[in-house]
Amino acid sequence: MANGGIIGPVVEPTLSSTNGGDKITSFTASGTFKVSGNNGPKAVDYLVVGGGGGAQAGNLANDNVVGAGGGGGGGYRTSFPGGSALTIPATTPVTVGGADSNSVFGPITSAGGGYGGGCTTSSGGAAGEAGGSGGGAGKYLYGSKPETAGNTPPTSPPQGNNGGGTDANGEPGPGTNSFAAGGGGAGAVGTSVTWAPGNSVAGNGGAGTANSITGASVTYSGGGGGAAGNSQTGPFFYGSGGSGGGANGGPVGNPGTDGLGGGAGGGAGTTPPAGPPAYANKVGGSGIVVTRETDSVYVSSGVWSMDDVVFYRKAQTWAD
Repeated sequence: MANGGIIGPVVEPTLSSTNGGDKITSFTASGTFKVSGNNGPKAVDYLVVGGGGGAQAGNLANDNVVGAGGGGGGGYRTSFPGGSALTIPATTPVTVGGADSNSVFGPITSAGGGYGGGCTTSSGGAAGEAGGSGGGAGKYLYGSKPETAGNTPPTSPPQGNNGGGTDANGEPGPGTNSFAAGGGGAGAVGTSVTWAPGNSVAGNGGAGTANSITGASVTYSGGGGGAAGNSQTGPFFYGSGGSGGGANGGPVGNPGTDGLGGGAGGGAGTTPPAGPPAYANKVGGSGIVVTRETDSVYVSSGVWSMDDVVFYRKAQTWAD
């Protein structure tokens, strides 16, 4: 049959078998989301992950006791699977948060993770900061620090969990050891720690949460591990980062994983002879925004008329 200059049978488009014909778009940097085929408004599933919280290196000149709580994982919000998709017009802006920063898709905002609290002889220690998941606390001087709030600002379901706290265990005053908690993750609270007279103590970061909106299971928004020790003699203790890009604690701390919203790991190690930049504070991993549009990808095998090729390319449903 003649069909616009091509000889062969006329065929109709069929949905791709990959991801059920759904179109998946991942944003690792800010940009603009465009509905497939400019056919808005349309229901769109989403995953929005904020940037992970940073952590202090925990090492300052002339400090004998050092350490830092882990950064909290970035806020985690999703409609996939089984949630309520958003109705999106033809286009909408997308913001992908860097360290400690929010990610935004339409009306959905996922908060940046909370910063981990530092712990030095001069500062005495600090609670972590609130965020999508809270940063872990660090402590050296008198008293304790409670868990740091995650899910801040509050969302339903919660976008994250608390960072770990520190318990002075009844100790009346400062000693030669520090203790630092893990940052919270999307799936679990960061590990709290109790001061032990014999050794410093570091907590693990909270686990992140797995999601398969991309077609593969990926874990996001893990909390960073804490780090604690005596900077003159050691020993030093390092918490593990939570699954989902949370970084381990280490001698100079570690950054969270970009694209997963992982919290940074705190730092504790020997006092540096040259100071910064080796002992600069560590940043959390950047976030991500992923969208999934139902029944939007078509297979274009077979013989097509020229008119159909033009039509489906204009509709942005042609698969090369």
